[in-house]
Amino acid sequence: MLSSLVDVLLGQNIDKPIRDAALYLPSDPVDLLFLLGKKRSLDMGFSSCQLAALLILNASSLYDDRLADEKLVLSSLEQFILVNGSDFLHGIDSLMMMQLVNLFGFYRGVGMMNY
Repeated sequence: MLSSLVDVLLGQNIDKPIRDAALYLPSDPVDLLFLLGKKRSLDMGFSSCQLAALLILNASSLYDDRLADEKLVLSSLEQFILVNGSDFLHGIDSLMMMQLVNLFGFYRGVGMMNY
């Protein structure tokens, strides 16, 4: 059901990573953030889970439906960038990069407005 919602919100066929990773995604939003802090691997299942987490966070931010505290999300995104920075040089999935940039900009902006 969530993948269908993301498909409607973000465009056709963007929901595929969520459908592929549905069985492996944690039900707790904080655990979704925990996935982002891990090093990407060649395991497509894990990479799919990370992309699904980014998509879910992005869809929830579009409608101001926070899954976790803004500071927690931003720190998880920063950790994802730090841990996986070398992958950006060697190429990263364009959809993942787009979601990461959108989320980082959004949560960084929210954080700046709160100060």
